[in-house]
Amino acid sequence: MTLCSSIVGLRTTTGVVLGIDVSRQALSAARWAADEAVQRHQGINVVYAAHLPAVGYPAFGYPAD
Repeated sequence: MTLCSSIVGLRTTTGVVLGIDVSRQALSAARWAADEAVQRHQGINVVYAAHLPAVGYPAFGYPAD
């Protein structure tokens, strides 16, 4: 673990890392990453990206629009 990753609580990992969202291209990326992981005899780590709307949440201290 590097100094930077230990400060922010990240860990290093082996294998294939896949970042996906709700796009059609994400399915192709997932298939490619799965094939790559099999070829390398490695695991796969999936990171999901979500879009949060830019609206206020008064309970969390954000101003409502």
